[in-house]
Amino acid sequence: MNFNEELIESVRDYPVLYDSTHTKFLDTIRKDNIWIKISEKLAKYDTTATNCKKRWKQLRDRFSKYVGKLKKAKSSGSAASTIKEFTHYQLVAKMLEKLPPVKAISTMSCIMQFMGEQMSSLETQVIDTQDTE
Repeated sequence: MNFNEELIESVRDYPVLYDSTHTKFLDTIRKDNIWIKISEKLAKYDTTATNCKKRWKQLRDRFSKYVGKLKKAKSSGSAASTIKEFTHYQLVAKMLEKLPPVKAISTMSCIMQFMGEQMSSLETQVIDTQDTE
């Protein structure tokens, strides 16, 4: 196996890195720690957590573009043979095929979601302390 294949296999072990429905998907500290673990696992390639993360994003984006081109070719009836093959399609497809499509979300909506969760947690704590008094 080469670096890309081992990276894909390593990422597969951590759905939080690619499954936007995962409960800890927005936990950047957790994900950063996982990228460090992955880089340590791939130490023979002399890579960093940042490089692993960046390469995964490139592979994921390439997969998405490839799938989009295949769908477009299929719907238009044009020959799919003119589309450059994505070497790691099968490996990435195993992980991503059952996931819901990723929606582009703004930083502000992430912050608002996080703040809403925090406020809900605080409200629960306040109610719990009032019940015990």
